[in-house]
Amino acid sequence: MCHYQPKVDDPESYDVQIASTFVSRLVLEKLTARDFKKRADLLRLLQGTPNGAAFCGLLFEMKAHEQLVRGGGINTQCLSEMEMPMKRFQLNKSKEFCFFDHKQLSSATLQERSPYHISRATNFESVDSFYCPRRPKFPTKRKLLIFEMTVALKNPAKGMGIVALLRAVGWLDKALEGPTRVALIFVCVDDSETDMKHKQRVQWAPAADGESVNVISSFDDTNTTALGRLMSRHWGIFAVKFPT
Repeated sequence: MCHYQPKVDDPESYDVQIASTFVSRLVLEKLTARDFKKRADLLRLLQGTPNGAAFCGLLFEMKAHEQLVRGGGINTQCLSEMEMPMKRFQLNKSKEFCFFDHKQLSSATLQERSPYHISRATNFESVDSFYCPRRPKFPTKRKLLIFEMTVALKNPAKGMGIVALLRAVGWLDKALEGPTRVALIFVCVDDSETDMKHKQRVQWAPAADGESVNVISSFDDTNTTALGRLMSRHWGIFAVKFPT
């Protein structure tokens, strides 16, 4: 990004200057905010329209990915019995959008510039995205956050798909040895968006637990208890709610 700067001794002439990092970031944030507003207006127009429901889900997922790429703190509601009711995760900002193919996942994926990775698949029973900082301040406290979107349903949550992801990036042993280093986070629509509430059936590995659980925007005691049983290794299960 550049701008023109008039010369002091000759105002009719100018030099081309590269904008500072602050100016570039501010302009980018303003442009992104405009996109968010247009997307929010479109979602409001489509609410209550059956043919627009799937498209609304995709738009919501796009917004959720954009917010997670920006980084910052996210406040989550705990769905497992082993944790505190609320937990806050701090995400580093990604330098760019980073997409992955499941067949090309490896430990090298975690060394890429962006800590937030988005799945390209639309029909694969796995995760929608995951976050893992490349160089954390305290390596022993490095966490892997797995995100599941509960509106678009492009990638239904499946326990074996999550295991395949952990194995591919070299985190399966870490997850078994230190369960608290892995968290499964369901991204839900805010309660105020009544027309976009959606149930998604979530099943863990059949060998561990054959039950299926409905993940909805309001979590009652039955769902909380069942979700707690899904993670036999005491992994944390959380939900974060984003407005459309």
